[in-house]
Amino acid sequence: RQRPAQLADRYPRCHDVMRNLHVGWLVVLHICCCDRLAEPSGTCRDSKACCRGRDASCVVQKDSSEHSTGGQANDVPCYCDEACLRLGDCCPDFRKFCDVRDCRVSRWTKWSTCDVICGVGTTTRTRTIISPARNGGKPCPLLVEKRGCTSLVKCENSPDISKKS
Repeated sequence: RQRPAQLADRYPRCHDVMRNLHVGWLVVLHICCCDRLAEPSGTCRDSKACCRGRDASCVVQKDSSEHSTGGQANDVPCYCDEACLRLGDCCPDFRKFCDVRDCRVSRWTKWSTCDVICGVGTTTRTRTIISPARNGGKPCPLLVEKRGCTSLVKCENSPDISKKS
């Protein structure tokens, strides 16, 4: 997601806000004020916003006129759409207010017995969905796993590969 052009100029990038701190007369440290710049300026609850999918209009920020009348220049917009989970720009209360739920699955079953009497086959284990993902939560992982297995019994019609012809 990219901020609209008119907002991008208001929110300086971290390296643009480096400060020099003089300790004594020899030491100069550079301090980045990133933490102060990254504070969201509102909440989903305050704006009563919870949007599905990716919706750039589902943004929460203080009125832009505050910036010109003494508001904080470090107020940054945050989002209340499902895409904010992937993009990392959610308002602090998004997960709780918008009831985001990750998929929950059961434990794996035990591996099944090998599906062949002789030779090479497959064994399987499964799990079930306890509760599906909601409102942009993490999707369900795979529900079936398979792996190869072999029987100790030699198949009657298979060639004996240990004999040389």
